[in-house]
Amino acid sequence: MKNISVVELNLNNYGTFFTLVLNNKLFVEITRYFLWKIHNSNRRGMLAFSTQRLYLYDVYNFFKLLYKFGFEWDTVTSKDIRRIRDYLDQTKKDRKPINRKTNIWVEFYQWCIDNNIEVIYKSKYKRIKRKSNMDDNFLAHVSNGSDCLINEFYLSPLRAENTYKVLTEDEFNKLKIQLRMNDIMYEAIAITMITTGLRIGEVLQLRNITFPPSNILSNKESLEYSYVPKGERSTGKKVSCIFPYETWHYLSTVIFKLRIQRLKSNNRKTNYLFINESGKDIKAYHVQKIFRNISNESNNRKIVTHMLRHTYATWIVIQWAKENKINNISESFYKDIHEMLSEQLNHKNISTTKKYCKTAARFKFLKV
Repeated sequence: MKNISVVELNLNNYGTFFTLVLNNKLFVEITRYFLWKIHNSNRRGMLAFSTQRLYLYDVYNFFKLLYKFGFEWDTVTSKDIRRIRDYLDQTKKDRKPINRKTNIWVEFYQWCIDNNIEVIYKSKYKRIKRKSNMDDNFLAHVSNGSDCLINEFYLSPLRAENTYKVLTEDEFNKLKIQLRMNDIMYEAIAITMITTGLRIGEVLQLRNITFPPSNILSNKESLEYSYVPKGERSTGKKVSCIFPYETWHYLSTVIFKLRIQRLKSNNRKTNYLFINESGKDIKAYHVQKIFRNISNESNNRKIVTHMLRHTYATWIVIQWAKENKINNISESFYKDIHEMLSEQLNHKNISTTKKYCKTAARFKFLKV
């Protein structure tokens, strides 16, 4: 039985990254591939740390299934990979994660061929016209009707997804209680996400120097928070969003005081706001792991951190509609709120923001 595991390495020339260990030895081919991918896959610079980890686990799960079915990674065939893909597609619910996985698997084998590493499987792609329902992350940069390359294992969407997955108020309240049971810091992170719409990585950029003097806070107005958004990590270019006074006040009192206590008791130093009980910085994958554990323990629907961003935007649209006494679900009635949300969420394309109108309409019909 092969023993495969994920490890975090730190190399002077490459920084911190994830790779695999096979039977207590560094998986050299995977390590070399990921070093290449980290520095060559993002048009705006290096891959974000959370994205690196996501892709690494896609490969990790692939190898676990390979060995489960009795295959070897360097002798696996197209038929074998198709069998693994079909095994993952048994539920037939969401094919986007499967397409993301097979895309990186095929890319790994193509990298092997390009670097003269002997493998049986030869990567195969086909050229098609992108359709509007092909809502996959790795095709996001391709406009509708344009030519795009997909691998031979690509699965067509079962249906077009026109709404986001969001939480009800009751679900969020239950989630807060569960997060608090793990650590109040995780609850504070969730509160910050759902009241600002920031991504998890953007929330974790909060530092002690971010908080203004108390006399500014006493104005009880929304404040402005500057952060480095997704895709600008290499440039360091910052954008701003509105930060509610209530959230800011909660963080600058309760959480900031707890942070000081933890740093003192553990004799540690850091500028970041969110730290665990050991005084160490909380990373995005720490929060994502807690969310996974909560979803598994509750045996309810899967809840991920990004759902809080979608929930924030959907609740904002619903509240705006109520305040303006709008019952019509037509997008034309939501132009003003779309523009505000697009700026708050730092969306590059307004069509992404407009999807919240349909999500909000669905929630109103469900009376959630």
